[in-house]
Amino acid sequence: MNRHVQRPGVSATDVDGDIFLVDPDSEEVFYLNALASGLWRIVEAPATLAEAQATVRAAFPDRPAGELDRDVADALEALLARGFVINVP
Repeated sequence: MNRHVQRPGVSATDVDGDIFLVDPDSEEVFYLNALASGLWRIVEAPATLAEAQATVRAAFPDRPAGELDRDVADALEALLARGFVINVP
């Protein structure tokens, strides 16, 4: 199972709880919503998708698990596609 972690060199800035990432190659700025910000913090250390989903489900026990799992998977896919998160063994 793939583990995911923040890509080295990506600049993250926290502005009043909102996280903005800056791609080190293009200097493109990417805003993270609350869920993606939480995911960014989770992948500070290598984590699988299932681990990230479990963490988010525990943080929001009143929200439907399936909905949270899809939201986490979508956010991770976006971070991977933009190169902010990478796969590690």
